[in-house]
Amino acid sequence: MPKVLLITNPAYDIATKYFEAWSREVIDRARQRPGTVVFELQGPHVTREEVTAIVEAEKPQLIIFNAHGDKNAILGFHSNVLIRAGENESLLARAIVHALACESGKKLAQECVRVGAVAYIGYKEKFQGAYDTRATTREAMRRDAYAEFIMEPAFEAVLALTEGVTVREAYDRSQEKYRESLRNLMTTPNADSNMTVAGIAQRVFENLSNQVYFGDEHARF
Repeated sequence: MPKVLLITNPAYDIATKYFEAWSREVIDRARQRPGTVVFELQGPHVTREEVTAIVEAEKPQLIIFNAHGDKNAILGFHSNVLIRAGENESLLARAIVHALACESGKKLAQECVRVGAVAYIGYKEKFQGAYDTRATTREAMRRDAYAEFIMEPAFEAVLALTEGVTVREAYDRSQEKYRESLRNLMTTPNADSNMTVAGIAQRVFENLSNQVYFGDEHARF
């Protein structure tokens, strides 16, 4: 029986465009894994209707949301609601979920696990990004040295999950990458950027502190 991965990439503003750029490696690696089927929803296709259709038909064991959100919801293209606590969180039952969605780890994650999600990795407060606003292409976003301090640790958890490690191992690998970013920032000079090194370090620390997981820590994709 194939392993099925669903990933959403609305990519309509700077944050979600960076998420999409950094998720290319995740998708490429997952597609190279024998027996793995990847479904990616992009742009205007990231709607509740299309997410629901794929989940119900394909029953993905791993669902990756690259999105905005709040404590009650994960959002899709132009902030339409994909998953909302008290409405349709049961859609995620029997899946491992990773959400790069602000605050969804505060309440929604626990509600999803309560109604049957295997596990959920997310952030209990706002996910803090650092972006060079001059980067307008996917390639430039991947080369953005300042964004790398934040994006690499965040996506380490996603890569780890697609490799088949446990939820706890994926979380731990991401946490260590955040700590590595902080160590590296201590020796990084300021550059011509719209952010200072100290400002980036503060954002890395907040993501490190706010990353959480719930559910079965031994589960794997």
